[in-house]
Amino acid sequence: MPDTMRLPGRTFEAEGGSTYLVEFEATALKPEGSPGSAMYFGASLACGGPDGGTIRSVGGTQNVRSGERVTIRNQFLLDADRSGNYACRVSFSSPSDEAAAAGTTATIDSTWSVAPARSEAVEVPADERLPRLVQPGERAAVFRAERETSDAWGDHSDLLSTVHVTSCTMVNGSTEDGRTWCPEDQVDPAGSAVELTYRLVSIDGNGEVCDSRTIDVEDARIERLTHHLVLHGDAPIAHPADACGTRLRFVVALENEGPAPLVIHRSNSTFVMNTGE
Repeated sequence: MPDTMRLPGRTFEAEGGSTYLVEFEATALKPEGSPGSAMYFGASLACGGPDGGTIRSVGGTQNVRSGERVTIRNQFLLDADRSGNYACRVSFSSPSDEAAAAGTTATIDSTWSVAPARSEAVEVPADERLPRLVQPGERAAVFRAERETSDAWGDHSDLLSTVHVTSCTMVNGSTEDGRTWCPEDQVDPAGSAVELTYRLVSIDGNGEVCDSRTIDVEDARIERLTHHLVLHGDAPIAHPADACGTRLRFVVALENEGPAPLVIHRSNSTFVMNTGE
């Protein structure tokens, strides 16, 4: 580094009118003793259709400390509007030649896969709730999907989520939509402790919650050197046979335990509910 690397694209055959689940991960290792305490690591996957051009891209950014191995995972649903060859390409970036880690040579591994999505798969748009600032002690719903119960769902759903966050250890890196989200007077180098929770909620015919179950909980600490973090969840959820309601609500929620405020970015935050036959 500094460097930007674009790997050769790979193609797959898609059938028009079909939906595909595209999953991507990239792992970076910054060697012990390499320049600087941490290096910026950005990774992305971009996919295009038969006519060229980019249909969709996802990725993430995170600082990697010396001796640390960091994995960025993301996913999305690709709707093939016509049959033909579709192509995806992985890119990595660590662009600043002024960073203390300049001169570091990092090892990066990456994989991506594409498979037909299940019949009732949906992706929840991140712009419904994001971006947003979460203050210390505050809990925020990041994604929420609610649907009527149906036999077409099958017996379980696979919930795949990526939540891209920045702790306000500094103001830099918190910009989105032309706005700097970290308030300068609230910056705290101690960072943020976060808890990401996945819940399944049953809603009765009156619109009231009749059951709520925690499916998974993930804890993370974002320190000054880390600054950005990509939280990924892969939670298979069995549909309750004894559901009390007529609708099921799938919720991804984040709690910021502080002491620094936390930005949840719309960019590179995704939520896919892969369900059905």
